[in-house]
Amino acid sequence: YSKGKNEFLLGNYDKAISLFISFASSSPNSLNIINSKLWLARAYSANEAYLKSKDAFLDYQSNNKEHSKYADSMFELTRVLIKLNEVKEAKLLLLDMIKQYPNHSLINKANQLLLNL
Repeated sequence: YSKGKNEFLLGNYDKAISLFISFASSSPNSLNIINSKLWLARAYSANEAYLKSKDAFLDYQSNNKEHSKYADSMFELTRVLIKLNEVKEAKLLLLDMIKQYPNHSLINKANQLLLNL
């Protein structure tokens, strides 16, 4: 997991993706598995593999609503949906994020993005 995150931060997205996928298959019960799913989604997005990123964000979100980065993932998924020209879905997700997390650190960016759509 740490190696994957480091590769991501260095801009080596293909390597990061490989490491996160490998980590998920070799350590499915790790405490970092949830975080690795989020970082995998981010790595796909940074690599402009938007369909894979969308699937990875949805996988992360499917069972982790209480995770500390859930609201972040909503905002990040919105940006992926925009890249995929799924603007209606992006708007709905932003509205949901704004409603659920009105005090989140990304709320101003979320409101601005919504106005721009």
